[in-house]
Amino acid sequence: MRTKKFLNAGSIHDVPIGKGSRFSICEEKFAVFRETYGHFYVLTDEYLDSIGRVSQGNMEGRTIKFTNGHTLDLVTGQLDGSDHFVRSFVTWIENGFILFHYNPATNSQEDSSPRSECLLSP
Repeated sequence: MRTKKFLNAGSIHDVPIGKGSRFSICEEKFAVFRETYGHFYVLTDEYLDSIGRVSQGNMEGRTIKFTNGHTLDLVTGQLDGSDHFVRSFVTWIENGFILFHYNPATNSQEDSSPRSECLLSP
């Protein structure tokens, strides 16, 4: 049976409403956004060509809007007008902490996922 893994993105109080915050876990960069109604979104904090890092965008509804007008869907991770997707993760709140399911990227290249000692099991 496969064990689900999850990561702790920190306290809900560390993320301002409507803004993105950047954090690292075992050298992997993530962005977390907090919706006005308390829902949180976690995505990989990729650098997008000519746009910048995901965490540098401003939240508008369930999208991130960048200074050049591009938007990124927080639910799907899709960048508008592009086939590019940023990895997004299922999140939930537990005891005031933002937790998210983490499934390492599956590719034939070197795996840049957090080391196993950084992963938590429920």
